[in-house]
Amino acid sequence: MTINTATWVRTAAATVMVAASVTAFSTGAAAAGLPTVAQAQKAVDVRIDLRLKTLSTLKIAIGGATNLTSDDKSALSNIVSADVSGLTVLKTKTDAETTVAAVKADGRTMVVDYRVYMLVVPKVRFAIASDQESAVITRLQGVHDKLAAIRRSLPI
Repeated sequence: MTINTATWVRTAAATVMVAASVTAFSTGAAAAGLPTVAQAQKAVDVRIDLRLKTLSTLKIAIGGATNLTSDDKSALSNIVSADVSGLTVLKTKTDAETTVAAVKADGRTMVVDYRVYMLVVPKVRFAIASDQESAVITRLQGVHDKLAAIRRSLPI
């Protein structure tokens, strides 16, 4: 696929996605173009589910990170667990709402109070990378010391 074709495919896919979301929110009982409570709830639920899936992936990454210190592993696990609990409660609250305005407020809470993509994901990824880097530096220092000892033992 050439760059022009790839660009065209991405543009077409984005156009279809935008059209699908416009259609999803423009159909229904609201003649003024506003979503129904059920549509708004579904939209917020989907976004919460995406965040929960991301947090689940992060939990797996934390568990599988061999170079994370126990303090880092504990701190990151606590952050992820707190966000999972909070988002689960928020999803239940959203599903019980009876007005679009309340669902919209819940959607705002989801974005503002649970900064999964802006804060949690980078924090976990950077902590894992940083601890991996520290482990590699330690190993490289050991290799350096061994090579230096070999070099010193060689006749000049």
